[in-house]
Amino acid sequence: VHQPDRNMSPKSSFALVMKNQVGALHRVCSCFALRDINITKLESRPSSRTITLASPWEYVTYIDIEGAPGNEDSVKRAVDNLQEFTSKCIHLGSYPTYRHTGR
Repeated sequence: VHQPDRNMSPKSSFALVMKNQVGALHRVCSCFALRDINITKLESRPSSRTITLASPWEYVTYIDIEGAPGNEDSVKRAVDNLQEFTSKCIHLGSYPTYRHTGR
């Protein structure tokens, strides 16, 4: 997976299948919040036949965050911590976030 340069304000995307337990979403979000990592997108979708991450009755949660696991230790630790609360955690990729300069 390509890791953007640190000065390009990287963003990362993940697909998660959370364990079926009370407070799972709170625990997943806490992995990032406790390390001051901003979640920019959080979306849950039912598993489909084209996405084989989960069983048909499970949901896949997509999370975008600011930062990249290859560039920042806090992001790597947060992603490692996710393993406690997810049955699957897939890093979909990291990419630079381009900021609009108003031109």
